[in-house]
Amino acid sequence: MVGDGNDPKRPTSIGRKLIIKQPYYGTVTSLLAGGAAARAGATLHAVSLELTVGTPSAMDLAINAVVQKRDAHALAIADLVEARTEVKNKVEANMDILSGSRDLLKRSLGKQYSTAWAGTGFNFSLSMPRSVASMVNVTGTLKGYLTSHPDMERAELMTAAILGASLDALSDAQDAVTLKKSALGTQLTARLQEEKNLRILLSWTVDELGRKLDPLDDRWTAFGFNKPGLKATPPVPQNLLAVLIGTNAISMKWDKAARATHYRIWKKVIGVDADFVFVDSRGDLDFTIEGLPGNSQVEVLVSAVNSGGESQRTTAVLVQTL
Repeated sequence: MVGDGNDPKRPTSIGRKLIIKQPYYGTVTSLLAGGAAARAGATLHAVSLELTVGTPSAMDLAINAVVQKRDAHALAIADLVEARTEVKNKVEANMDILSGSRDLLKRSLGKQYSTAWAGTGFNFSLSMPRSVASMVNVTGTLKGYLTSHPDMERAELMTAAILGASLDALSDAQDAVTLKKSALGTQLTARLQEEKNLRILLSWTVDELGRKLDPLDDRWTAFGFNKPGLKATPPVPQNLLAVLIGTNAISMKWDKAARATHYRIWKKVIGVDADFVFVDSRGDLDFTIEGLPGNSQVEVLVSAVNSGGESQRTTAVLVQTL
């Protein structure tokens, strides 16, 4: 099944036979790439294979739906960022109004907090509010104070109308953020659903091809899928040992790697070879490299191979010749 598991190369078991898993599409980018590959394969082979599920038109519908929802989700993210920026701007503007109002009130109520400040919103302190919620509370209370004490207003500087307009602007900006968050959640849900639909289509296409193609048919790769008949790549051989024999030969041995049909032996003469050089391919678990240059440092390593591919190489073992 496409997308089953977390590792695109991890083998699965059918009976006692280990096979290659199909690709895992963990991101929307890899999913769309997988859809494009399957669409290309369908364009080439859907008619000749008489496919009814994995057709170009079906792929186009599913891919386009993902692209549309991905783009809509991206726009929703941008809208939320913009709304949050607007809240930040309104907070700064409201802070300026509160700060200016406090300075004007100090001329009448005193530079230190006293009971004369009661009802202004500055309670037990003349410090500025640190949170948006506190700012809203102080602004609303000060608006009410100026409404009750119109003699304290200063035209175009500190009036109930100015405080009210600033409070409304801040509240509207916060409400916009709430709405944008909700819209973002809706778009994310829609995007994930379309991604799920495309994954299901790819999975059904794999099942349909399984009824049409031999497990080793090359047309699997035309759809971007792995050949189900391939064995899983063998693991890295373990416990590589390398010792000097005589003056210029290295004897090597290692443990058997599961699923390996043969092994590749590599060497690198330090100061001579820029990279590891392929030496030989053997089915045995030991090998001797002869004719090495004297008084040299030589690194050797091994990889395991089968029809599914080649493992990573072992850690190199360093041997000094005489």
